[in-house]
Amino acid sequence: MSIEQRALNRLRGSRITMIFQDPLTALTPHLTVAAQLAEALRVHQHVPAAEAKRRCLEILDLVRIADAPRRMDQYPTNFPAACVSG
Repeated sequence: MSIEQRALNRLRGSRITMIFQDPLTALTPHLTVAAQLAEALRVHQHVPAAEAKRRCLEILDLVRIADAPRRMDQYPTNFPAACVSG
């Protein structure tokens, strides 16, 4: 079975998602948390940058990350152990 790359990309993130169980390896260490969350929202849900930023804040608040506006601009390796431990 062959599927065109563009069609496959439309499925990824919107209908098919992989959830990694190790929180320390789930995020790319050289990109900020906001950059990674916003990329997923912009690519898969086609939201504008300002809307993606607003939704990133909501997501971090939803999972009870303290001081979400400051944390958004941090790298995953800068998060305290309590934020990344399952």
